Amino acid sequence: MSLPLASLAGVTRAATAPPVDQHYLFEARQMQALSLSVHIPLVCFGIAFPALVLFAERRYLRTGDPLYRTLAQRWSKIMLALAGTGLMIFARPGWALALGVLMLVACAVTVFAMAARPPERS
Repeated sequence: MSLPLASLAGVTRAATAPPVDQHYLFEARQMQALSLSVHIPLVCFGIAFPALVLFAERRYLRTGDPLYRTLAQRWSKIMLALAGTGLMIFARPGWALALGVLMLVACAVTVFAMAARPPERS
């Protein structure tokens, strides 16, 4: 039920809401800080690792240096672990779960594609 704004003229916030007891405010801020300290680096790595893997893969295809291939393979495994961690953290109903599953599948396909490559000729 919403009231028209004209009916609230002259009413202050203190008159409409009871005072709030915030004895737990410090703990709530600590929980928020812990949550952000975990999620911000995970998001940064989650965005950076696919770009790094693509860069290393492209360098391998252009130069033929096996170091870049090994680097891309190892980073793709780390990317898969990050995707699994992100899926567990963000496992909520709705679009976030679907997006997490899609990201996990994409990373798994990348790892399997790199593992299924034929060995290099020396």
